[in-house]
Amino acid sequence: MPITGSLATAAEPENRFHRVSQALTGRQQLDPTISQRLYALLTRQNPLFPQRLAQLAEHLSRSEARAPEALLASLSEEEVNTALAIITPWYLGYTGNPATTRATDDAPFVSFLSALM
Repeated sequence: MPITGSLATAAEPENRFHRVSQALTGRQQLDPTISQRLYALLTRQNPLFPQRLAQLAEHLSRSEARAPEALLASLSEEEVNTALAIITPWYLGYTGNPATTRATDDAPFVSFLSALM
């Protein structure tokens, strides 16, 4: 997928998140409803996420790289952390950190059947 300036200038943050998710995962058929839920959960977990997403989208829109691996290799450490915060729940189907020894944790499920793993 060619990455264009529209990644960085998408009007709605949820749309920007979806487009960045497509670029980072290399998958065009990501579910928009799951994308909206992931964006909301990531923003709730980290209030700075929208700004970091905008910074990452700006970098990706300027990048010559097209493959997800090449995109990640071109990022700063903070941008890599933001990219991994986006990629990880797409593959695992949840955000946060599941607790194995407690009844509660900060890992809400997003999707089990649609997880990319």
